Amino acid sequence: MIIQAISFVSPTQLFFVSGKRLLPLPYTTKGMDISLSGILTAIEAYTEDRRYRPHSPSTSHEDGDIITPADLCFSLQEGVFAMLVEITERAMAHIGSEEVLIVGGVGCEYWFSCFPTVFVLIALVKAMNACRK
Repeated sequence: MIIQAISFVSPTQLFFVSGKRLLPLPYTTKGMDISLSGILTAIEAYTEDRRYRPHSPSTSHEDGDIITPADLCFSLQEGVFAMLVEITERAMAHIGSEEVLIVGGVGCEYWFSCFPTVFVLIALVKAMNACRK
């Protein structure tokens, strides 16, 4: 039996590739829970900032003080990934595991998408696991 999977490439993934600037966003973990409350509000607030350039080329940061949509996507993804890796490490320490399995949409993207989104998450988890040994 052959099972086909379709990977949806979101606009966020396309922007993530060219984002260069990591902007501060709310970061909340408690135990093995994360809170995404306020993250999208913070992203929206950046779009009202005078430095925000919605039509600026994502690779051009000449003045160093502009914020592009790619930067917002990059910051959002990196922040959420950091929270996920933190609680994954906590869970692994709690049960004494040295292995983690990434499945579902993220696992599907690893095999069927050419975008590096999931490679970043996998690299973060691998680095975290290597530091634990």
